[in-house]
Amino acid sequence: MPVRPLSLLSIVLSAAVPESLLPTIASFALDEHESRERFVDQIENLERRIDTLVAANGQLRASVETSESHAQAQADTISEMKRELESLESRAIEHRASYLHRLENIRGHASGTLEDRITSWLQTCLEALRSDPPRIEYVNERIEESLRLIEKEIAWLQRSE
Repeated sequence: MPVRPLSLLSIVLSAAVPESLLPTIASFALDEHESRERFVDQIENLERRIDTLVAANGQLRASVETSESHAQAQADTISEMKRELESLESRAIEHRASYLHRLENIRGHASGTLEDRITSWLQTCLEALRSDPPRIEYVNERIEESLRLIEKEIAWLQRSE
């Protein structure tokens, strides 16, 4: 059986006490009772405060978990965006290389056409014009061929875009 603390009142009631001490003992007993009630009130207030803090702690933990979940989702989104950016940068490099290659092909083709055919034909035209007598029909023929070739090259360039 648990031992119960003795109160001043229970000690007084169990012993023979002179009557002159009864008001003092009663005052002590009252003070003890009031102290005990204050102590019980303080304990109850502390218990309520603990309950409030425990509830607040639970809410904070839930908030932290939610924040961590959001942070992880943001980190996942950032990782995904980085992968997408890397992919786009890689594709841009590939496209640039492809377009540079196409540009070199176009330049080579245009340069070859101008250098080989048109320049040659124009030099032949000059020679034909400077000859005695000038060979105008030959000049006309070469100029017409040059114009047809230029039109053909323009059409090829437009298809290459």
